[in-house]
Amino acid sequence: MSLALRVVLIAVSVLVTVFVLFKIRKAQLNIDDSLYWIFFAFFLVLLSLFPGIAIWASELLGILSPANFVFLFIIFVVLIKLFDLSIDLSVQKHRLNHLVQKLALMQYRAGGDAPGPADLPAGTGPAAADGSAANAKPSADAKPSADANPSPDAQPGSPDAPGNA
Repeated sequence: MSLALRVVLIAVSVLVTVFVLFKIRKAQLNIDDSLYWIFFAFFLVLLSLFPGIAIWASELLGILSPANFVFLFIIFVVLIKLFDLSIDLSVQKHRLNHLVQKLALMQYRAGGDAPGPADLPAGTGPAAADGSAANAKPSADAKPSADANPSPDAQPGSPDAPGNA
């Protein structure tokens, strides 16, 4: 591994560590995420100070150059982080969807109308797709029927069950 690559790895590692610490001080980065990046920077410094690790690993894996091993390692670690972030994003989307549904049910049960397609801005929503009455608002006394939107937890025979209004 060339001296230039080793110097670049050390410089990038120091910059990443400084940037992470700066973001922590401004409360823009969680401690969990910061630990990932600090360990990543530490391992890059380790690889640059002890190139024998990269040489040994590249020979073990059959990679021709230790520099190629370093780049492959970096790509692999970033892909793992990307996958982890994708999982976190999926969980957050699910939680947000659940929260929105719960809020709509609470508003509906409290007597307030839950927002519907008529409350969306003009040109959006399902009515805009077929061009029919995109801006039509229901009358003030129009409420959805209990049969149309039963509660997801409604048990047969309960007051929330369809047909038991």
